[in-house]
Amino acid sequence: MVQLLHKLSIRSMNGSEKLLKVIKNPITDHLPINCHKITLSGDAPTTKISDYLPSIPQDKSICVFVGAMAHGQDNFADAVVDEKVSISNYSLSASVACGKFCTTLEDIWDKCRKRIKFDESLENVDSTSLSMIQSTLSQSYINISDAGDGRDTREAHDARNSNTPDLSTQSPSAIRIKLFALLNSNSDMKHPLCVDCANVALQLLAGELDDLKRERDAYMSFDSQAALLHKQFDKKDDDNHNEKGDDDDIDKHHLLEQLQRETSEKSMQLDRLEAEKRDMESEMHALAIEEDALEAEETAHLRRHSLRILQQKESQQSAIASQHTLATAQNELDRLEKTNVWADVFRISSDGGIGTICGLRLGRIDQNVEWSEINAAWGHVAFLLYSVANKLQFEFSGSRIIPLGSYSRIERATQTQNGVKWETLELHHPGSALSMLHTRRFDQAMVTFLDMLRQLVDDISARDTCVRWPYKIGREKLADHSIRLPGQFTSDRAAEEEWTRALRGLLGTCKVLVQWATSE
Repeated sequence: MVQLLHKLSIRSMNGSEKLLKVIKNPITDHLPINCHKITLSGDAPTTKISDYLPSIPQDKSICVFVGAMAHGQDNFADAVVDEKVSISNYSLSASVACGKFCTTLEDIWDKCRKRIKFDESLENVDSTSLSMIQSTLSQSYINISDAGDGRDTREAHDARNSNTPDLSTQSPSAIRIKLFALLNSNSDMKHPLCVDCANVALQLLAGELDDLKRERDAYMSFDSQAALLHKQFDKKDDDNHNEKGDDDDIDKHHLLEQLQRETSEKSMQLDRLEAEKRDMESEMHALAIEEDALEAEETAHLRRHSLRILQQKESQQSAIASQHTLATAQNELDRLEKTNVWADVFRISSDGGIGTICGLRLGRIDQNVEWSEINAAWGHVAFLLYSVANKLQFEFSGSRIIPLGSYSRIERATQTQNGVKWETLELHHPGSALSMLHTRRFDQAMVTFLDMLRQLVDDISARDTCVRWPYKIGREKLADHSIRLPGQFTSDRAAEEEWTRALRGLLGTCKVLVQWATSE
């Protein structure tokens, strides 16, 4: 098998050179390494090689692969020649090289690098040779589809002859290319061939001819032996048929009886199987009914189970909510139980050495404390003593307290000839030093309040011997400090400080009193 290789050299205007190879049926695995591959469409004359040139690297040669060439190799050669006109900034020169013959179809075709020198007879083709070539070309273009339609093949042949190109008007190179195309269309070898390739081709063809002859002789020998064996088998079949003719009737009678017995047995077996089938169908029907009942029962059971689960979940959620509410209430109860309402209502503290209750100062030390603030503080102290006594259900002896805020008072009982008389003592200062009588009653009210406090302290001490009081309470003194007012017309600061300390001790005792009362 020989392939035709067109080797085209494209030379650009700047002096660089590229090698354009147009190969029909190429083996791509064995192309040159430094090669740029271009695949043309089947209709080679409609494809311009110049369309590919701008994208080709400068260091690459060009291999154009042509598939099925609809117009034949000769038209492709014309396309190559026409390509010279369409390529811009390139000059194109063409030459023809020989493809070397291969020993087998799997071998790789080696390119023959020899230039072919054509015979002189190909340079000058006479008219007789031209006519023969022209008639041969017209015969090579026979359309197979036209041969079986019943038309006049002679008229079709004349019509094709009229369309065949006139070779006498073409150049010798074109005639040679068409001649090679004609040879290629009628042979597996690709022309033209050099002398060496032709000799190798003749040797291979001769070897192939010898192989075909030996294969033909083997087929002929096998055919003769097969015919002889066929005759022998036909003769044996005729003899066996004549010998077994009488025995066939007896065998057929026995065979008929056997078939009848088998038929009856099969019929009985069929009846038995049909009865079993009916039993199975009735059983399947009963099972289907039972299955439906079980499915309905399962559905009802699942519904009841789901309902119980839902109720259980709701009960759990309700229990969790109740537990949360109970825990919240318990925490609130604990907080309230730990909260000392008495301590919040009667907040006893000090401010700059002066005792305070609910933020109101009770006393005067180098500070101009208004009597209205002191009277309000006495109102809270009176209410404290009154509340603790009621809580402990304690009754004072010979006196009673009436808490009225800034105008609280104490009633003191005195024994007269006519009986017990209650004297009212104001537990608040009038705010003016001119009211001597009112000031004296305020002084007596503070002494009476101290006595009432002493009575309550003694009662608590009798109940609880573990209680410890911060100050000792006397008849008119608290921790050796007199609770009476200092002189109204004196500026003795020591007397005011002593009175203030007595009041601060009074508040300290009231604080312990409240703590003990709330702890019970």
